[in-house]
Amino acid sequence: MTQKNANKLTLDKVDWQILELLNDNPRIRVNELAEKLQMHRNTISTKLSRKKELDPLKTFTIPNYEILDFTTAYIFATAKPDTNNKNTAVSITQLPGVEEVNVLSGEWDFLIKIRAKSIEQIGSTIIEQLKEHCEKTVTAFSFWSFAGKKPYDMIKEKLEI
Repeated sequence: MTQKNANKLTLDKVDWQILELLNDNPRIRVNELAEKLQMHRNTISTKLSRKKELDPLKTFTIPNYEILDFTTAYIFATAKPDTNNKNTAVSITQLPGVEEVNVLSGEWDFLIKIRAKSIEQIGSTIIEQLKEHCEKTVTAFSFWSFAGKKPYDMIKEKLEI
């Protein structure tokens, strides 16, 4: 991958192929990637071992929450007056079970994705800790989750790679 500027990357054809193979099988080994792409394993390793903050793969294991019987909720929240939304969002990411915080425009300041073993655990985080950062919240629990087209698939199509 070539570095475009300090924190932006440009993906080449091989990068897209690696992403596609990892999407199909996140546990694929470097040797298998190299074999499928007909490249030397060192080339693949180099592409996978970029500095973490420049890694478009953000390589980590994603638990199968359905099998683990986790509950997922999405929380719309508004920040307390006179607070910095970016700093508040970073603080919220440290709360138990919080997987992701998006800073929004419009009526709500944040969309928070939270997972836990029970509704009670999620409630505890919201009532006991999130209220320290937010003025108003609305929580929606997810019953089912379906994966759509991955964003890089759409980008790849546009680039005709």
